[in-house]
Amino acid sequence: MRTTNWMIMVVVGAIAAGAAHAADVTGSVKFDGDAPKMKKIKMDADPKCAEMHEDEPATSEEIVVNDNGTLRNVFVYVKSGLEGKTFEPPKKNVLGEICMATPAISEGVLYFRTQNHLIAIAEK
Repeated sequence: MRTTNWMIMVVVGAIAAGAAHAADVTGSVKFDGDAPKMKKIKMDADPKCAEMHEDEPATSEEIVVNDNGTLRNVFVYVKSGLEGKTFEPPKKNVLGEICMATPAISEGVLYFRTQNHLIAIAEK
């Protein structure tokens, strides 16, 4: 595996709130340096798929840098600072089916597959 001098800077602001919750976290994740070229996904195993992507090849999206330097599809978590605090877990959303795959995020939409459905969750 080749390493490069990419640096990801996480800018997160937290505003302390009342006892109902610990904070509201907002911010953006910026990529510092030259954005990596997205690798072309081979589509030659399926002629129909290859035909659909003749004009614009499908590319991997491990790191997607927007025009303004921010990163797309980023997950940020709080690693420390909440010691001793407890929170009520979110309410359950019962699907009635077994989840069959690792969730994927694309353009702000969360996708996951159940036994019989592909589910997409996004803001309205």
